[in-house]
Amino acid sequence: MSEEQKASVAAEEAAMEAGTFPDGIVKEEIQPLTEEQKQTEVNSLREIAESYKDKEKPLKICIISSAAIATPPQESEYAGLEVMTGNLAVELARRGHSVYLFSTKGSRLAGHWGFEEEGTGKEGGGTLDVFETIEPTMTDATAEFNHFLAYNPFILEHFGKGEGVVIDMTWTMWCYFMVSGIHAAPFGVKIDIDPHPDMKLVHMHHGMPNAASSPPNVKYPRILGTSTTHAYFVGQTMRTYARYIWHGIELPEVTLEECTPTSPDIADGQPYLLSINRMTDEKGIHDAIGVAVQSGMKIVVAGDDTKVRDSSYVAQIIELCRNTGNYYYGLVDSYTKEELLKHCTALITCPITQGPKAWVEAFGLAQLEAMAYFKPVLSTMNGGIKDTIVHGQTGFLAETPQELVQYVSRLNEIDPNACRARVEEHFTLEKMGERWEALLKDIMNDAPNSKW
Repeated sequence: MSEEQKASVAAEEAAMEAGTFPDGIVKEEIQPLTEEQKQTEVNSLREIAESYKDKEKPLKICIISSAAIATPPQESEYAGLEVMTGNLAVELARRGHSVYLFSTKGSRLAGHWGFEEEGTGKEGGGTLDVFETIEPTMTDATAEFNHFLAYNPFILEHFGKGEGVVIDMTWTMWCYFMVSGIHAAPFGVKIDIDPHPDMKLVHMHHGMPNAASSPPNVKYPRILGTSTTHAYFVGQTMRTYARYIWHGIELPEVTLEECTPTSPDIADGQPYLLSINRMTDEKGIHDAIGVAVQSGMKIVVAGDDTKVRDSSYVAQIIELCRNTGNYYYGLVDSYTKEELLKHCTALITCPITQGPKAWVEAFGLAQLEAMAYFKPVLSTMNGGIKDTIVHGQTGFLAETPQELVQYVSRLNEIDPNACRARVEEHFTLEKMGERWEALLKDIMNDAPNSKW
């Protein structure tokens, strides 16, 4: 600093001490606050503190599951959506929130459940109330509507003014009529619901909407997919924006040493690939058998063959297994499923990616279950599977079943611990709960990123 600059600074400081500035403005004396002003400031600070406190308050959440299968289902039932929805309800209640779950009849958790306050071992944590509506069915076209008629009065009364957040997990989107209002007679049943624009609703789509689908007539549809690819297809088909949240599973308490590559009780003690799916043609079970046969491996085929659209496909798979010297198990109980996962060489899934039977696998819980048992996954590159499987690290992905054959002989390159670690890092119930909790808090607090 030059001598001239130093002199200028000294002059300004002297002027300020004297109460005047170089530009002639007179410095005002700071007046003490009056008692009324002090109280106003205190009240303002209290409001700010309360607003932050509100953000940590337990949430009030209502989850609506599908009408197809009870939620959570009985141990003997095969389900994806309903298992995940039941797990989410329990996880959010475990985190201290007040959760209401609407299921069809037959839920394993019907009734009221209280949870301990985390870290204390004492009551006072979250709660879960599970209500049952109609008999579950996958064939009645009016089932989701009848389900809606049963649950909407409760939701309108307790959530209609935005008192909490409603999560719609159903296959259809009747819930949006509680927001937009409806005065009509669908299926010959007259319903009159006035608009409830303050209701906070988010819908997770689990399948694929058809080309005639359109976005709900509400300000914020808040549509979710279950993976990046699935959200993209849902958004494109419905001509709206869709985000996604990954699912999570309960980690089995099992060690690598317990997960031996064979079992004398399965596949005659030979190494085998495992296919476990609902027995429908879009799942490509016939292609999975083809991969096993071409690679010289045995395959065990398991999955729900009772709730299917086409029984002839089940018959085709049974015949294919018989003719190729492979093993058809069909619907299995939870113990058998665990044993199959523990002792397989790898899980194989071949959902159809091309042609008229092409299918977008929204997520794929079986892949997570296999990796949780330290097992790699072979799969065609389809939907959510591209989110869960890391090619060359937790399994192998290919464009077609034929391309998968080359990877069967390379399964020993996969580190079993990497498979388990992938699930532990991203796909546990706790991780799923964290993702949902963050979203629900944003919706409840009207955060900018909750408005889509």
